[in-house]
Amino acid sequence: MTDLAVQSNFNFRKPLQERFEKFHSENPHVYQTLVFMCKQYQGRDHKDKLGARALVEALRWDWRMRTTRDQDQPKINNDYSALYARLIMESEPDLEGIFEIRTMTQA
Repeated sequence: MTDLAVQSNFNFRKPLQERFEKFHSENPHVYQTLVFMCKQYQGRDHKDKLGARALVEALRWDWRMRTTRDQDQPKINNDYSALYARLIMESEPDLEGIFEIRTMTQA
């Protein structure tokens, strides 16, 4: 096994919360954009709950359509969707309850 493979495997063994916090601190614009999207949705008087993963996918789509190279934007791990949903609802009182939350299991 190469040093790179060992290093890569090690990174994936870090707890999800730790990986998320690092990504979040390095990419604050992701949180800001997701909050903006939530407020857009809320402003349209939708009554259904949002899906955090759907927002992340929409964000990916938007960035790919507006940029010429994928590396211009961060790669958002799907595992972070639920953590962003919880963070948004905890940090933005006007968005409390906008996501349907399920019990998380730690990988």
